Order: sequence, then structure tokens, then C-alpha cells
Amino acid sequence: MGVFNKIRRNAILSKSLKVYVKYGLGEILIVIIGVFFALQINNWNDRRTENEVMKSYFSKMHDEINSTTQVIDYSSAYTKEYMIPQLRRGLKVMSTHQKDSLNEFKIALGELTEGESLTFYLPIIDEFINQGYLSKIDNEVLNRQFENLNYFRSQCKISNELSREYQIKLIKPYIGKHINYSEIAINQDYIQTGGTKTDLDKLLHDQELRNLMTFQLENLYKSTSNFTALSATLKRIDSNLIKINKSFD
Repeated sequence: MGVFNKIRRNAILSKSLKVYVKYGLGEILIVIIGVFFALQINNWNDRRTENEVMKSYFSKMHDEINSTTQVIDYSSAYTKEYMIPQLRRGLKVMSTHQKDSLNEFKIALGELTEGESLTFYLPIIDEFINQGYLSKIDNEVLNRQFENLNYFRSQCKISNELSREYQIKLIKPYIGKHINYSEIAINQDYIQTGGTKTDLDKLLHDQELRNLMTFQLENLYKSTSNFTALSATLKRIDSNLIKINKSFD
């Protein structure tokens, strides 16, 4: 600044246009440099703030994914290891007409009233996307994973809707007409038994019931496949986000 002040004084004393121009350009240059540094500092502060926000989202999404996949995996495991095998055994009993296996058949009827219908939400992930933070990450693999996430979420929603529709329109009306529900309810702890005894032997030959059990089995296979894929996709997203999070350190 001392140099430019000296130039200014000399310009005033000499009344030289050339010196005045030199002085003016110098002051403009100082202003430009000052603005440049100010913008750089602001940009650095903005990036730092944004990075902190991103890291906070990464941490929250990790927790959300972990808790959600635990629920999905537990439900899928129960479906694969118990519900599906029980329905298959029930259908086998119907095919062979094994009257000595009526207890297994009754258990299968209880599973008929169940369905892999999960209601879950991903508010942190949805907020992260809606706030535009995903678009700030230049990672093609992550973008594809989020596209897969949207697809499997929609497929799981369809599976839930089909499961509810089966229960409301087909399975429960049939049970109401032909089966004493208190005899087949899975949780007997709060059920008061009584009423007309179900003719299980007659049900072994019922084609409508066989169709319902087959529909239920098919729906469980599809829904389990969708939920398993959803869980795997969430875990891949989490793994990728952990790597990306380290680049923000």
C-alpha cells in the first residue's frame, strides 16, 4: 500500500495522466486480489461446512442401514427356514393324504395366515437424496447402487401389497368359512380355543385350499428374493459410503 500511496502523491504533484493510470490500475489490482482471497476463504469455509454435513449423513445412514438390514435379514431367514418349509410340508401332506401327518398340516395352515410383509422407512437416506447431496458425489458405482435401491424398494412395496391382498381377499375369507382359526393360530398364548372342530381330513382333498397354499408359497419366494436383494443392496451402499467418508477426512 505504501508504494501505491507514493505513486498517488507523485501523480498528484506531477499531474501526470500516465502516473494516474498506473495508480488506478494498482488500486484495482489490490481490490481484485482482496476479493479473490475473500472468495477463496468463503469457498473453503463452504466446502468445510458441506463436508461436515456429508460426514454426519454418512454416519446416520450407516446406523439406519445397519438397523434396517437386521430386521430384513431376520424376517427373510424366518421365511426361508420356517415358513416356506412348513408350507411345502403341508402341500406334501395334501398330495399323499397322510392322515398321520395332520399335525404338520395344521402347522402349515397356520403359516398360511402369515406373510412376509415388512413396513420400513429410510428417512435419512431419502433426506440425503432430496437435499441433493448424492449428486455432489462423483461416484458412478454409488449412483447405480442407489438406482438399484429404488428398484428393490418398489419391488418390496409390490410384494407387501400382494401379500395384504392375498390375506384380505382370498386367505382370510376362506379360513372364515372352512377353518376354526383358534386351532391353527400360530400364537396360542392369547387364543381361546373352542367352536366347531375343523375337518382336517376333508381339507386334505380341497383344491381351493391347495391353490391358496401354492399362491402363498409362490408369493413368499418372490418377496423373500426381493427383500434379500434389498438388504444386499443396502449393505453395498454402506460399504461404499464408508470408503467415500474416509476421503472427506
